Amino acid sequence: MLITDTMHRIVWANDGFTRLTGYTLDEALGRQPQELLHFELTDPDTLHGLNEAMSVGLGGKAELQRRGKDGRHYWADIEIQPLFDDAGELSGFMEIESDITARKQLQAQADEARGSLQDLYDNAPCAYYALDQHGLFLQINALGLRWLDCTAKQVIGKLSPRDFFSPESRELFDAAFPRFMREGRVSGLEFDMKGRQGEVRRVSLSATAIYDASGVYLRSRSVMFDITETHQIRQRLQQLTLDQEAMLESDLVGIAKVRDRRNVWRNQALERMFGYADGELLGTLSRQLYVDDAAYETLGALAYPQLKAGRRFRTQLQMKRKDGSLIWVDLSGVQLPGSGDESLWMMVDITQSKAHEARMEHAALHDALTGLPNRLLLGDRLRQAINASERNGHVFALAYLDLNGFKQINDTHGHDAGDEVLRAVASRLHAGLRASDTVARLGGDEFVVLLSPTQGRSEAELVLGRLLDALSQPITLTTGPQVAVGSSLGLANYPVDGRTADALMRHADEAMYANKRAGRSRALQR
Repeated sequence: MLITDTMHRIVWANDGFTRLTGYTLDEALGRQPQELLHFELTDPDTLHGLNEAMSVGLGGKAELQRRGKDGRHYWADIEIQPLFDDAGELSGFMEIESDITARKQLQAQADEARGSLQDLYDNAPCAYYALDQHGLFLQINALGLRWLDCTAKQVIGKLSPRDFFSPESRELFDAAFPRFMREGRVSGLEFDMKGRQGEVRRVSLSATAIYDASGVYLRSRSVMFDITETHQIRQRLQQLTLDQEAMLESDLVGIAKVRDRRNVWRNQALERMFGYADGELLGTLSRQLYVDDAAYETLGALAYPQLKAGRRFRTQLQMKRKDGSLIWVDLSGVQLPGSGDESLWMMVDITQSKAHEARMEHAALHDALTGLPNRLLLGDRLRQAINASERNGHVFALAYLDLNGFKQINDTHGHDAGDEVLRAVASRLHAGLRASDTVARLGGDEFVVLLSPTQGRSEAELVLGRLLDALSQPITLTTGPQVAVGSSLGLANYPVDGRTADALMRHADEAMYANKRAGRSRALQR
C-alpha cells in the first residue's frame, strides 16, 4: 500500500510495499511508482488508461507486470483510489497492490492445458459431438464438421445428425435416440451419412448419456468413427464364396464358422487373437472364448433370433484369451444362406481403441500430475454422497487442505521437486483413506478429502489427524535432500455445515483460512 501526491510522487508506503518491491520507504519517497517499477512488458494501453483516469481525479483497477528492485518481474493487481482534503480538493492517490504472479502462472498453465485438450478433441481420428434432448448438436469437433462440410454456426442448435443420414439411417436414428435417452448408452450403431458436398461415408456410433442429479437427460457424449472401408470389406466378404481358403487370407479379422455354437471352421487370425495354437479351436464350443456363462448365454439370446430373421448382429464385448486375459472384441455375425443353422462370425481386436477411450475419460476426470480425482470428479462424488446421505440418514465430512511451505520448496529446489512433493502428499492422503472416501486435488497445493460416511465429527477429526501426521513426515527428494511441508485444514460436516456441495466447500475453505490466519496449521476449526 502506498500514497502519492497529485503528481504521482510517493509520500508514504507500508512494509508490504517493501516486501513486494524490495524498495524501502526512504528509497521510494518522492519517486513515481512507474519510475521505480517499470518493466518492458507492462501493457502501455492499460497504464495509459490508469493515468488518464488519475488525471481527472478518478481511480481505477488493473493488472500490470512490474519489476522489483532485485530485477524480479511480477504480476500485480492494482487498485487506485483518489484522496481528498477537508476542502474537498484532490490531495493525492492511494494505491493498493497485490502479488498475483502465482495465479497468472497457473492461469497460463491452464490455458495451455485447455489448448492441448482442444487440439486433441478437434483432431482426434473420430468425430466427437454432443446432442440435446431434441437430438440437435450442442457441440462438435473439427473433424465432425469436416465430415458434414458445415461450420459450427450452421449446425449448433439447428441441425441433427439425422439431417445428414440416408432414409434408412434416419429410421434407425429415430428409433434409437429415445431409447438411448432412457437407457443411457448405445454402441455399434451404424449409419450412412452424406456431407453437404455430397461425400458419402459409413459411420459407427457409440454414445453415453449425461443426466442431472434428478435423472433428467442433459446431453450425449458421442463418438463416431468412419468405418466406410471396413463396411465395404464386410459387404464384399458377404458376397464372396465363404470357402476356407478365401477366409484364411484374412490376417486382421478373426473369423469362425459356427454350428450349434461349436467352431466347425476358424482362421488362423482368430487363434492368434485368442492365444491358441494352430487348429486348437477347431471343433470346440465357443463358450470358452466368453468371460463367463452369463455373457455366453446373453449373447446367444440376443444374436441368434436376429440371425434367424436374416439380419446381421453386431456388438462390442470383452472376451477371454486362453491365458485368461481379457480383450475387447468388435463381434459381428451373419447367418450363412443355404447352410441350415451355420453362422459366420468376424472378430476384430479393439482393445487399444477401448483403452484410448478409457484414457481420454480418465484424463478428463483426474489430475494429470497426481492421478487424483479433479474438481469435476470431486463434484460428482460429493453430489453422490449428499444423495446417499439424504436417502440413508448418514453423515459425512469434507476437509479442505493446503500446504504450508510449499512455495519455499518450489523456490529453493525447483518445480520438479515441487511436483514430487505434490505426488508424495497425494500418495499419503490416498493411503490413509478407506475405499469409500475420496481425496481430490483442486490445483496448486490445494486438496480436498471427502470422508463418506462417518460416525460424526469425532471420527472425522481422528482420521484427519492421522492424515496430518502422515503429511508432516519428511519427504526425501530423488535428488537427495529431505523436505517437509506443513498443512492447514478446514472441516465441514454434512448436514450441520451445509446441505449443498457449494455450501460445504465454502465452509471448509473458510475454516481452513481461519485456521491459517490463526496459526492453527494442524487444528480443526469448530
